[in-house]
Amino acid sequence: MELAAYGVTRQLRGAAVIDIGTGDGRLALGAAAAGAIQVVAVDPDPVALSAGRARSRELGAANVSFRLGAAQDLPVAAGRFDLAILSWTL
Repeated sequence: MELAAYGVTRQLRGAAVIDIGTGDGRLALGAAAAGAIQVVAVDPDPVALSAGRARSRELGAANVSFRLGAAQDLPVAAGRFDLAILSWTL
């Protein structure tokens, strides 16, 4: 698991997580699999989000939601997450 290589697996268990610049949801789905209780995946690309939603359904990851938005203006309430993850996000 990619997130294990980053050393955050333990912090993900039971956490509310936001994945900024999620793309197709690779890290978001990994966080859910690692035990996050809620994952919000945000990306400005609707095609990537569609792919992430499809993969989430395939995996039965009901605790992952995908939202259209940019890192500069996140579509979520402030202070709502225990952990933020990002990869290849500028």
